[in-house]
Amino acid sequence: GVFVFRRTFIKSVTFGLSIRMKLTALFLLSMFLPISLLVIAGLNFSIEHGKVLLSDSQQHLLRELKWLDEGAQEFYRNKLVKLRAIKDFPEIKNLNLSKVKIAFQKMHNEKKLHRAYLVDMAGNIVFDQDYLFNEIGRKAFVSELGKNILKIARTAASPSASETSEKDILGRDFISRIMNKRGEMNLISWPGSVDQVYLFLDLVRLSEKNEVSSQTLALIVGIDKKTLDEEYLTLILRALPRSSEVTFFAIDREDITRSIPELKPTFKANLLPLISIAQVQETPEPEKIKEGENHRLVMLNPGRIIDGYYVGAHLDWEQIMDSIHFIYFVVAFALFTSVVGALFLVFLLAKGFLTPVDVLSQGTKAIAEGNLSLVLPVYGQDELGELSMAFNNMTRRLKNRLNELTVLYELTQKASTTHNQREVFDIAANNLLRHLNARSCGIAWINEGDGLNNLYLSEAKDAEQSKQVQETVLKSLKKRAFHLDSMEGGKTHILAIPLFFEDKDFGGLYLLFSGSPPPLTMDERSFMETLRHHLSIIIEKQRLFEQAITDGLTRLYVRRFFLVNLEKELARSKRYKLDLSIILIDIDHFKHFNDSYGHQVGDMVLRETAQRIIESIRSADTPGRYGGEELSIILPQTNLKDALIVAERIKNNIAFSSYPHDGKSLKVTVSMGVTTLCGRDPTLNEF
Repeated sequence: GVFVFRRTFIKSVTFGLSIRMKLTALFLLSMFLPISLLVIAGLNFSIEHGKVLLSDSQQHLLRELKWLDEGAQEFYRNKLVKLRAIKDFPEIKNLNLSKVKIAFQKMHNEKKLHRAYLVDMAGNIVFDQDYLFNEIGRKAFVSELGKNILKIARTAASPSASETSEKDILGRDFISRIMNKRGEMNLISWPGSVDQVYLFLDLVRLSEKNEVSSQTLALIVGIDKKTLDEEYLTLILRALPRSSEVTFFAIDREDITRSIPELKPTFKANLLPLISIAQVQETPEPEKIKEGENHRLVMLNPGRIIDGYYVGAHLDWEQIMDSIHFIYFVVAFALFTSVVGALFLVFLLAKGFLTPVDVLSQGTKAIAEGNLSLVLPVYGQDELGELSMAFNNMTRRLKNRLNELTVLYELTQKASTTHNQREVFDIAANNLLRHLNARSCGIAWINEGDGLNNLYLSEAKDAEQSKQVQETVLKSLKKRAFHLDSMEGGKTHILAIPLFFEDKDFGGLYLLFSGSPPPLTMDERSFMETLRHHLSIIIEKQRLFEQAITDGLTRLYVRRFFLVNLEKELARSKRYKLDLSIILIDIDHFKHFNDSYGHQVGDMVLRETAQRIIESIRSADTPGRYGGEELSIILPQTNLKDALIVAERIKNNIAFSSYPHDGKSLKVTVSMGVTTLCGRDPTLNEF
């Protein structure tokens, strides 16, 4: 293969290859089809490996959550060891109540326990950390519990002891069950509440010197499970993380606004769908959750041991994707090295034959579609190169002729669709810029009612340049012909084209050229004169038409033109099944403005309100003065919902606008009605 490639390459450079040889070489390239299959196989491998990486991340999160949940057992065991040591405290064995109180108070403050009681054989509460003497129900529970514990312990020690005949308030089954786990933590519901409490029971053997007659007391310790779980979570989550890439958190089941540690509000809000799923599924699937600007892969499970919390963990999603992307890169790089040789051969052969032929074919299609701006590249000096040059010369001549017609067509089209003279000016200026290869172009117009000395430029320029441009345009208007002038010491030239109709001046177009003055040919001068003439006629017709269809005070369309336009839009909407809406506006208390402030203020209110309406609608909408202070708007392709939004925007714009009069602002409001076709077929009058 290397030998054939070398020989073919040398021959193509020295003598050139025939079409037969080129086609033969392309046929030989079919051997690279297996490489294409290899590319597909490599991509499939990358995708599958990426799925495996994502699955591993999910399993990793599940293992970490299981470790976090089951770690509570070790925490409980450590807590149990400390509870079992209580009975051996010297102050308890000697029953020094003052020291016992201090010891238990210290343990309570350190959250090692929440309730602690010592009960004698008669059911008397010798010591009470929970201060139950004013709560008869809970006091009775603790008293009976301690008394029965001591009785069962005595019975177990002396089987011949007689059973008590007293009424068993708690039930022997309950006492026996928890006594079988004496020295353990028993989970119960504390009397008088729904709180889950770990109850620790044990017997305290007192020393001979004590303040009570009993030698054995029942030790009852209670720890709130919720508080114990919170202590564990706070301790474990604030410690160094077990895995550097995994972050843990916990959310209170009863109050999901509480979390350990405190989570960002946006991140917590994004967790709500996961919390809903965790309420019905034991092991929900992990989800991608946004945290600030980053994304995290989050898993949230209901705790089995820490059952008062949802436990969660999350990984950096970008790190997972980086690993997947690295696999993609490795596979892509390996495949790239295997196909680069084939691509190089294709490039050489395509450049020598296929590319010129394809370019000529595309150029022919482009001309058939009307695209004359295409310039074909010339490949070599052979027959194909000569054909490309001839093609370029032909398209250039056609383009010059078409540009002249296009400019006039665009002006005519714009004149028929808009009543804005400056938009027509812009079309003419931009086309001249392209046609004459000027550096920049612009328009200088005269507002109606202003004299020739008030020319306004479309582009902001420095004072010196603006003055020079204005003088050049004025000279062209005065002599009714093109005028070429220079500035900046001859480095820049200005060409002014006057725009006028009969004795009315509109302004002019100006073009700036760098360097020497532009060599205007007869065709270019004829084109500019034709453009000037048609542009002037269009502007004059637009001016007269605008005066005929707009209200002089409000600049809104008059009633007659408004109704004609409404009839057209109504027919079009019915024909094409389009939405159509109308807003009718009435200025509130308009007569009050006329009577209180005079008709000039009333006119000002009408004029300013019309301006607010124009600012609040689209260019495709038609605003009109329906009569007096009644205004109306046609909203094509607008349903009732969108029309109400437009009406609300207009109402607010008017209500919050300033209507100044004699140093103060008048308050103006409007009443509005909105209707729409909504599938109906009304007549114009019904609508």
